Amino acid sequence: MAILHVQGGISADGTGTATTTVALTLSGIGVGNSVCGAVSYDSSGGATITSVKDNKGNTYTLGDTVNDAGNNQALTSFYLIGATNGPSTITATISVAVTFRRILADEFSGITVNDGHTGQFQAAPGTGTNAISSGSITPTASGDLIYGATVNTNGATGANFTAGTGYTLQQSGATTDLLNMASESQVQSVAAAISATFTRAVAGTVCTTVMAFKVAPAPTSVTPGGWQSFGNIVRKTTAIGY
Repeated sequence: MAILHVQGGISADGTGTATTTVALTLSGIGVGNSVCGAVSYDSSGGATITSVKDNKGNTYTLGDTVNDAGNNQALTSFYLIGATNGPSTITATISVAVTFRRILADEFSGITVNDGHTGQFQAAPGTGTNAISSGSITPTASGDLIYGATVNTNGATGANFTAGTGYTLQQSGATTDLLNMASESQVQSVAAAISATFTRAVAGTVCTTVMAFKVAPAPTSVTPGGWQSFGNIVRKTTAIGY
């Protein structure tokens, strides 16, 4: 089954009144589709993400939390596999009320179980090609979706993130945003060590995460009177007449 990006979104620049939540509204997520995303928040005072849920009661799995302790800003990845009830609002809840908070998410069709994830903080990644990196994972299967997210954690404005080589940029904040975030994705044809990589023309501290997801198997078709395979089992199918 082909992996397709369906839709995505990013919330407003993460400033304003301190609250314990940050939310993002999408169009209804398609039945069987999945969501990948990340939330960034002020981590001072030991703040953490307590949950990511949607308006249909689904609880999202948290991936990695990467923290910039010097600037008190963190990034937590999350995902939901196989939505069934058309959720449209994704809300991250933070353990204490904070100001600098932002969330982004992307909907994909054709993916299934998680196949690895990691993340890292970089104090001075520079501005060169693919200087920003999540750190490396090695998926176990070819054809995985590789999904990366990053956030500028020191308020340096003036540039957007550019996707790394082989990636498509999915979400991106504005050049004037204090809390600039971005996401990217690619389908990796052959399983090998890989990182989510970004470039930004303005140097600054960043937190970056990466997740991999296996491609969903193609639906099995049955031809009356033909042969059908199930893993190592092959059986003869018979047409039924009425």
